[in-house]
Amino acid sequence: MTASAIAVLQAVDGIALKMAVDSWVHAPPKEKAVTFGVAEGIRFIEYGTNSIFRILQGTLAIIFGVAIVKS
Repeated sequence: MTASAIAVLQAVDGIALKMAVDSWVHAPPKEKAVTFGVAEGIRFIEYGTNSIFRILQGTLAIIFGVAIVKS
């Protein structure tokens, strides 16, 4: 599950955000504000996805720690 979260995070950060920023750079001046808002929204999705990944990573570390202590 943690690996899936990092895969989604990389897709959002590496692909979606890059495409949104490229669209913003090449947008006509009248559309810059709209395309910037879209890129900012994708950035917020990345923040949320990163938070979920970190929670899963911490949970996994706790589970491994408990397993090591019990063994």
